[in-house]
Amino acid sequence: MARCPACGRSNYQSGATFCSHCGTRLRSVPMLRRPRRTASIIIGCLLLLLLTVLYLARDPQEGRNSDSRVPVGVRTDRSRPDGSSSGSDDAPGPDDAFGYTEVDADGILKPVQVSALISPALVILELQGSEGRPLREIRGVVVDGSGSVLCRFTPLLGSYRATARFLTDADYQTTVRGICYRNEVHDLALVRLAEVDETFPWVSVLTDDPTDVYEAEDPLYVFSDHRAIESAIETTRERGPDGIGRIALHREFVVPPNCFLAVDAEASVVGLCRAEQDGVLIREDRPRPTDNFRLVVDTVANLEPFLDGPVIMTLQDVTQQFYEGTFADLFRRGSVAYRSSLWAEAISLLDAALQRRTLDRAREQDVESAWKLLREAYFQEAGRLARATRWLETAALMEAALLRYGDDPVLWRILGQARLALELPVDGIAALLEAQALQPSSEVHTTIEVTYLHLAEEAVQSGDDRQAELTLVEGIEQLVDSAKLHIALARLYMRFGAHDDAVRLLLRARELDSTLATTIESLLDRIDDSLRRRNAVIIPIPANGRSLRTSVMLDGREKFDFIIDTGATYTAIPSSMAEQLGYELRRVPRVNVRTAGGVIAAPLIQMSSVDVGGYVVRNIRVLVLPSHLRAGLLGLNFLNHFKYSVDAQRSEFRLERP
Repeated sequence: MARCPACGRSNYQSGATFCSHCGTRLRSVPMLRRPRRTASIIIGCLLLLLLTVLYLARDPQEGRNSDSRVPVGVRTDRSRPDGSSSGSDDAPGPDDAFGYTEVDADGILKPVQVSALISPALVILELQGSEGRPLREIRGVVVDGSGSVLCRFTPLLGSYRATARFLTDADYQTTVRGICYRNEVHDLALVRLAEVDETFPWVSVLTDDPTDVYEAEDPLYVFSDHRAIESAIETTRERGPDGIGRIALHREFVVPPNCFLAVDAEASVVGLCRAEQDGVLIREDRPRPTDNFRLVVDTVANLEPFLDGPVIMTLQDVTQQFYEGTFADLFRRGSVAYRSSLWAEAISLLDAALQRRTLDRAREQDVESAWKLLREAYFQEAGRLARATRWLETAALMEAALLRYGDDPVLWRILGQARLALELPVDGIAALLEAQALQPSSEVHTTIEVTYLHLAEEAVQSGDDRQAELTLVEGIEQLVDSAKLHIALARLYMRFGAHDDAVRLLLRARELDSTLATTIESLLDRIDDSLRRRNAVIIPIPANGRSLRTSVMLDGREKFDFIIDTGATYTAIPSSMAEQLGYELRRVPRVNVRTAGGVIAAPLIQMSSVDVGGYVVRNIRVLVLPSHLRAGLLGLNFLNHFKYSVDAQRSEFRLERP
């Protein structure tokens, strides 16, 4: 069986001289070799002068093509490791394996000739993971006689080993020894095949600066499979969205978006192609666009020093260093990301580096630098998210940061502000209190104070005075020096009629902040006026009545019917009234009480306020009696806070301030 060098098809007739498909003579695919220019000290001055005259006399365009660009072709006859040949019986031997292809007057090869020269050197790399499972396939081209394959670098990450098969000869397979060159900027790599003999196929690469060699409209050929597709250069100075210079292919030529290899008209590799759409380079692991794209070429002009060079890493080493990461590499990449203002990427890389600091025995100064950069990256990323009002992401980021920097007050402050923006005031206050405890700040103090005042105001507007009181009491416990919280609670007590408590709070507020004296004095004057207008609470005694009853407000919320009992030590309420007010009776202390039915163990609760006509006792203990009691009992633990008397002539019970 012989494979046609022009169309690539197999001919099964033994000893055939011409291809049965296209008629091409079955012989070795010739290639053009780039002669080396060497200076000789033996050549005399006369010969040198003659060469100079000839050089100046030639056509400039012809000189550009023939002098700086003499391409190397492909060695096409290949022996398998078992010594058998993949060519026909009359295939050329090793001594005549290289030759020259006929070209036109300008040295330009036709597509079919380029296909014949390049196709035998195209390979598929089958990448495998740590357990030998297949990962992916990537394409490449053999670019020197030692079996170096030019391919993309990024797809190699994650692999541990690989095998290679030729695109036009899948029967010939070999393994990959490792990587001998990488270029992360252009995402290029050279991997070295393990089994190479002197008949191995390969093509040359461009070694000159493409801006010196090519011009706009110069022809190029691209490959999506093993056939050359015509194209041309639009510009050699294209800078992509990442600021890296590339060759841009002309938009007028219709080429598939999956073209991966670009060669010039002399069959030398220019570089690997990639698609660009809307100013964004499409990564190798992303689907290629179907329209509105252009192809650009990452050139290999600086690749020559690494051809035929040593293997520097195995694929496993590459994966562990760049994909799984070591401290040194992760720290380096994280630092680069930080300097490039890629804060989220820097956080991910630096955090991963610090997790490996012990395993990799990182230097102490590097670890310290990583800690500082990571903290600063958290700040920068939080600021970016906050400016975009992405508060949920900001809060999540700060929670992650505090796992490493739990004693950083600034991180706690940012977390508190994010939670407040998310309308989570309780969680926001908790974070701000942590920040204030770590590093007192007037700004944080004011934020907490304003939040407590806002919560209390919301409770008042919703009719929940008790919740407003609890909020302000908690605020004063946390910010004992907040005059504004004292004043707000005093205003609330004035609404309850608890003037004594209000006066106490206002006097304390005046001590804390003398600048609020005018407001405080105004409130004190209002309390005095109210007390002067209300000298006593008068409760009429009904004629022939068995009990003296009055209306009592409990906890500043609801009014209930009470009997004044000057013989009772404690104020008491029935259990149904306690349940209506929301008290849980199972876990409160109990006291023995003698009733008409005998001694019982009655729950003893503490109510926030008991109010009779504006006469208020706060934090008072109240007994809870069985539910058959129809009204509450106003006992001495309330009455003894005031002056009370009975005017028999007027049939009045008077409650006055002492």
